[in-house]
Amino acid sequence: MNAYVDFQPEEQRKFSRKNATGIITLTPGNGARAYAGKIFNFSRGGMGLATDVPLNVMTQVNIEVAQSSELPQSKRFKGRVVWSRNIHDLDSGTYRYGIKFVEPA
Repeated sequence: MNAYVDFQPEEQRKFSRKNATGIITLTPGNGARAYAGKIFNFSRGGMGLATDVPLNVMTQVNIEVAQSSELPQSKRFKGRVVWSRNIHDLDSGTYRYGIKFVEPA
């Protein structure tokens, strides 16, 4: 018997995501240096992005939109890393992160 069962997890997001493209400046909580990154999506509660900067889960970050057709230039967000993944994408960055805003957008 070949029964197909879809084990996809239920959607756990509180806010719907919107696809977005753009360039951001990301500064880890210690503020030592700012790094470039790319936006993939955003919602009222968070953002998906990629960068070459290695960050730990729970790291506080400050994000500023440098260029995007979906978000205003110079828009700022404060958040923390809630998940990370190594993607090694030459166009996007080495790491992809899920950011949860600590102050809603």
